[in-house]
Amino acid sequence: GFRHIRAHGSIIEETKLCFAPTRPLRKRPTPQREKTPVPQLQRQTAYNQPRMRDVVIGILGGMGPAATVELFRRIVSVAPAQCDQDHIPIVIDNNPKIPDRGPFILNGGPDPRPALCRSARKLEKMGASFIAMPCNTAHVFLPYLQQAVRIPFVDMITETAQTIQEPLVGLLATETTVRTRLYHDACAVRGIEVLTPDPEDQISVTKAIYAIKSGCFNLAI
Repeated sequence: GFRHIRAHGSIIEETKLCFAPTRPLRKRPTPQREKTPVPQLQRQTAYNQPRMRDVVIGILGGMGPAATVELFRRIVSVAPAQCDQDHIPIVIDNNPKIPDRGPFILNGGPDPRPALCRSARKLEKMGASFIAMPCNTAHVFLPYLQQAVRIPFVDMITETAQTIQEPLVGLLATETTVRTRLYHDACAVRGIEVLTPDPEDQISVTKAIYAIKSGCFNLAI
């Protein structure tokens, strides 16, 4: 069954990342480049508008590959396209070699942040207008990633919380995502209570998620 999870009181000690120093801005008559706003991908979006035609979606993937494929599929399915040329350009860095976020957060395992920042910079160099990251737990590191690039990130956690219309919701996620309270905190701002499985059921949920990560989609839990 579900029970309300309270704060665990665990503190994740932040460690500093060394980013490349930012070049000082020179005085030029031309204005500074503004960050590209994240467009809403809905079927009624007028893709034939010049601003929308210039958008390139970047996906920071590999966490895991199945989630990356699913996000790609969903973007394609909602694109207001009548032919191949109408679809929105998408660049993907599917890097499954990024260290597991869970062991780092819970037990001090390998730090995934350098690899995440490298992938974000790669997408920026490939021409992405903004970046989406189909991994819940990786959003713990969103502040570091936002410093690593000049293009915006889609905050999947906040976007989800802003979409919820109910006062009480259930969360099925890995133990790490639950313990970081990403969704709890984002929903609390909107007065939404989040319920999570009890410890025994949480083990089954985490097992199912990691089974999908390993490519087993029909595993009986």
